[in-house]
Amino acid sequence: MSARERVVRPAHISESLQVKMVHAIEDTKELNFRYLICPYCKHPVMRVYSDATGHIGGKCKKCGRITIFDVMNMRRVSPFKHSVCPIYWRY
Repeated sequence: MSARERVVRPAHISESLQVKMVHAIEDTKELNFRYLICPYCKHPVMRVYSDATGHIGGKCKKCGRITIFDVMNMRRVSPFKHSVCPIYWRY
């Protein structure tokens, strides 16, 4: 066998891990999600649920660049609530 050949092993997942995976899927059914977009090529990098916090590193599959996302500071902001528009200055 040469150095480039890989040994393919069947994936075995323990029952305790399967139970944890099922609970995680059930917990996320009620949550909203959004996609983190690569700042370089605008390709979706990963899906983030509404309860996620902290920093996440992701590699874009399109351009191959690695980006660190700050999940809390990259929330979507409604353009109508937070925009500074002269129309509303009159009131």
